[in-house]
Amino acid sequence: TRGRLLRAEACSANGFEALPLFAAAVTAGNSAGVSAFTMNVLSLSWLASRVLYIFVYIWYQETEKLAPGQAPLRFKIWSVGAMLCMSMFVLAGLKS
Repeated sequence: TRGRLLRAEACSANGFEALPLFAAAVTAGNSAGVSAFTMNVLSLSWLASRVLYIFVYIWYQETEKLAPGQAPLRFKIWSVGAMLCMSMFVLAGLKS
């Protein structure tokens, strides 16, 4: 449907906006010497959150019924991805 195509386009733009934060977090973690295992787990978790975010943004959003004051599911998933990036920055800061 047209709505799904518009959401896919918006989701693509959102992905390009999220990428610099992720790239900076990975660069900071690697430069500070955070263990490769930790960086891999955090990076793969971020990637999984983005895949889930894309699915929810394009497909689930049209059927989601929200109670008043309830945060949409895609915001919760986006928050997980943002927290994963912030944890890379925190670990880099603690390591250096």
